[in-house]
Amino acid sequence: MQTIQLSVLPEEAVNNNFLKQEIAQELNFIDFEFKILKRSIDARRKPFKIKLKI
Repeated sequence: MQTIQLSVLPEEAVNNNFLKQEIAQELNFIDFEFKILKRSIDARRKPFKIKLKI
């Protein structure tokens, strides 16, 4: 099991297909399942980002 962090826009954070594509690109995996371990909001500047620990 690997843990990675992604920083995405709010619209992207709710799209599981988008997240799966990003994870596959990051880790070079083809068939896998993932679980979001932590979700936080980075609102220090616009546009807001959602930080995900997967």
